[in-house]
Amino acid sequence: MLRRCPVRVLVALSGVVLVTYVGYRLVPVNATTIGFAYLLLILIVASTWGFLEAALASVLATLVFNFFFLPPAGTFTIADPQNWVALSSFLATFLIASRLSAKAKTRASEAVERQRDLEQTAQHYLSTVGLSCPVPAQFADGQIHNQRFRIPKASPGFGLERSSEENTSLTLADRR
Repeated sequence: MLRRCPVRVLVALSGVVLVTYVGYRLVPVNATTIGFAYLLLILIVASTWGFLEAALASVLATLVFNFFFLPPAGTFTIADPQNWVALSSFLATFLIASRLSAKAKTRASEAVERQRDLEQTAQHYLSTVGLSCPVPAQFADGQIHNQRFRIPKASPGFGLERSSEENTSLTLADRR
């Protein structure tokens, strides 16, 4: 993990440089357009790799945004006080968006891990009672259909349906 981090950071920073080059030299665009391009890049980096890479790319994007696209261009000075607000908002938006994207990625991977654990637990349980079907096939529609044990499936009403061979249903009165 730590070995890949410098490569990821370098690729993320190179992405910022590439977006800057395209937006400044190849297809000159205004500050709003390049700002959205940077935001899209930061979201892709955050959702692909994580917060560290996205945060570093956000800082570089803010610096090059200031240098190339805010007047006076070619300097790090900001002539208009409104541009301070824009630059601060720009950086804050990048950091918040990258944090949220990284958090969503983490939660998604945790959910997949929990699902894997539940499937393993269910598979273990099924193997202890003598069932050998894979778990996803057993629970494909949320109900167990097993003729060997004749496990009833839930019906939409209050009663339980018996196996398909008997085709009768229990009502609330039958249970009393």
